[in-house]
Amino acid sequence: MEGRFAGRVVIVTGGASGIGAATARAFAAEGARVVIADVDRERGREVAGATAGVFEAVDVGDGAAVRALVEQTVAAFRRVDVLVSTPSRPAAARSSASPSTPGRARSR
Repeated sequence: MEGRFAGRVVIVTGGASGIGAATARAFAAEGARVVIADVDRERGREVAGATAGVFEAVDVGDGAAVRALVEQTVAAFRRVDVLVSTPSRPAAARSSASPSTPGRARSR
């Protein structure tokens, strides 16, 4: 596939949904090989299938898991050209936190 990112390898964390999934699709449309990293296995596999990419179940809060992701990607593709980090918080955390004060419960 031709495109601005043809032959490039891109890791997208948080790539199973939202901005991460859109980013993965955009890179794939431009010819990149995309590695989708997320904790959401079902959606991650869907995005990987739609982008002819690879899905890896990774919690970006775990530094060792992220290092392993990069090492596995380099082993498989011999390189990482771009890393896009778009992790989201779990749904439970989103519903109890104020957008202006991440991680703090809203008072009612």
